[in-house]
Amino acid sequence: MVTLSDIAGYVALDRRSGDAAGRFAPTANLLNFIRSTGGHARSIAKAISYRASSSLGTFAIAALITQNSKLAGGVALAEVVAKTGLYYAHERAWALIPWGGR
Repeated sequence: MVTLSDIAGYVALDRRSGDAAGRFAPTANLLNFIRSTGGHARSIAKAISYRASSSLGTFAIAALITQNSKLAGGVALAEVVAKTGLYYAHERAWALIPWGGR
């Protein structure tokens, strides 16, 4: 069984050797993406606050269209789950881009 520390060790070796063809290279790239510069807690807090306000709007629109608050709640819940993950990934991707950063 491969552990996270095994993969982290491989990533360190991979960087030193310059060998990007190793068997854990896709995982190594994912780990580098997750560990990119910028505050993860801040990105998560921003994602949650944005989704809360946006989902209220989605709920209101869905309730007006369907005239069914239970269905509108389901739409809003599905939106929260999907778009929170998408926003976090988007925020982390932007953290990798030096343009406009500090």
